[in-house]
Amino acid sequence: MQNPHDRLFKKILGSQANAIDFFQNYLPPEVLARMDLATLHPEEKSYVDESLRESYSDLLYSVSLKDSAGVAHDGFLYLLMEHKSTPDRFTALQLLHYMTMIWKSVAEHPTTDSGHDSRLLPMILPLVLYHGESAWRFGCDFSSLLDLPGEAFHKYAVNFEYHLWDLSAIPDTEIKGVVLTQTFLLILKHVRDARFHEKLPGILDLIVSLYNSDRTGLEDLRALLIYIFKAADRIDSREALQYIESRPVLKERIMPTIADLIGQEARLDGRTEGKLETARRMLADGLPVEKVLQYTGLSLDELRRAGMLQGDKPKD
Repeated sequence: MQNPHDRLFKKILGSQANAIDFFQNYLPPEVLARMDLATLHPEEKSYVDESLRESYSDLLYSVSLKDSAGVAHDGFLYLLMEHKSTPDRFTALQLLHYMTMIWKSVAEHPTTDSGHDSRLLPMILPLVLYHGESAWRFGCDFSSLLDLPGEAFHKYAVNFEYHLWDLSAIPDTEIKGVVLTQTFLLILKHVRDARFHEKLPGILDLIVSLYNSDRTGLEDLRALLIYIFKAADRIDSREALQYIESRPVLKERIMPTIADLIGQEARLDGRTEGKLETARRMLADGLPVEKVLQYTGLSLDELRRAGMLQGDKPKD
């Protein structure tokens, strides 16, 4: 399966509406005042090197920026998400590399848009979203990486500052936005916590409220739940299933998706005892036998020998 961090990040913040809500709540007011978020558009291009995609994800957004006279200029937001459990002090160097690639692409493909002076490179706001286990402890300016002998060299030094969101430093009570944004950020913040299981009931309640308020968002809910199962390595899948089963909406609408996911894992596991345990739980949850066979790869005879079926025909 694709990196679960990357999959969820791009599913949620790759949506224009979700990205606008996130930036409205988390960009500095002085930046928002010069930005027309109605023009925000997620671009499809990714700049993260193939070898680094297990540790980083990125999203590029085009957006209109206003100068002090109210004149619009083309610009970009470049959001790098760091999945590492500890911060990387050379993140600014990576950002510089990716920003240079964006500028190079613009220079090689000039446009005649009214908001862009083809003689100049567009403004790029570098942004970092970090959800590691330990707090960010490095400076956010590029010059902090340079060994400068003195002030005489400052004017020759490359420098910029990126805006950092360290989720570990944001209290749960200060996580803002619509319910989907809050749920997304809370899951990212706590997914590596040893006590994540204590946060899970509240997170699932948020997911239920999401479904109740917006029945068109099932794909987002599915992405959130799959992420919990794939990325939360300190939670027992059976424990999470019990939480889901206790919420009728999730059990009815989402449980088949989770059962499918668990079934995939059972098939990959290849161990008959693991598949039988999965099958036992699926049958207890009321899934049809045909689905249990499909998800686990077991046969009717194997279910019968395990005492899960009675008679010659399966019970639906």
